[in-house]
Amino acid sequence: WNAPLDIDAPPRKACLGALGMQAAVQAINQRSQRELAVGIGIHTGLACVGNLGSTQRFSYSAIGDTVNLAARVEGLTKQYAVGILLTDAVQAQVPELATLMLDRVQVVGRSEPVGLHVLLGDATLAASAEFGAWQRRHDALIQCYLQGQFEQAAALLEQLAPQAWPGMAGFYAVLRQRLVELAQLPAGQWQ
Repeated sequence: WNAPLDIDAPPRKACLGALGMQAAVQAINQRSQRELAVGIGIHTGLACVGNLGSTQRFSYSAIGDTVNLAARVEGLTKQYAVGILLTDAVQAQVPELATLMLDRVQVVGRSEPVGLHVLLGDATLAASAEFGAWQRRHDALIQCYLQGQFEQAAALLEQLAPQAWPGMAGFYAVLRQRLVELAQLPAGQWQ
C-alpha cells in the first residue's frame, strides 16, 4: 500500500484488505470443505519499492527493514494461532479497528521488542459494546501476562477461554501452555 502512488491511510487500507482476504479464505473453506489458512503480518514504515534487479532478472519488489519485519510478523501468525498480526506502529494508526494486544516479542534483527496485536474486525465490530467488554477483559489478562503475574493471568484466562471471541481460541490455547511453562521458571528469568 502507498506505492507507487501515495494514498490516504495506507495502514487502514492494508488492514481492511487483510480482513477481506481472511473472509475470502473462509468462503473458499465453506464451499470446498477444506481447511485453508492464511497468515498475514502488517507493519508500516519506509521501504524501497519499485523495479529492482538487473537485465537478467528484473521485478517489481519491496525491500528494507520494514518489509523484513512484516515478513517476520507474518511468520508469527502460526505460532500465535491467529490470522492477522499487526505491529504497534500499525495498530497506533488504526485505533478505530477491532484489535487486541497479544504480546511483545524480540525478533531477529531488532534490538527492541515489537508489540503484536491481532486484527479481528472493522470499525463496526470495534464500536460494539460486546467487543469493548471483551477487549477490557482480554487487556487485563495480557497486562498480567506481560508483567509476569502468571497465576493471575492463568485465572483470567480460564474465565475467558471457554467463551473465546471468534478467532481467539487458538491463541488462548497457546497462551495457556506458555503460562504453564513460564510459571515453572525461577522468578525474574521469564523475560
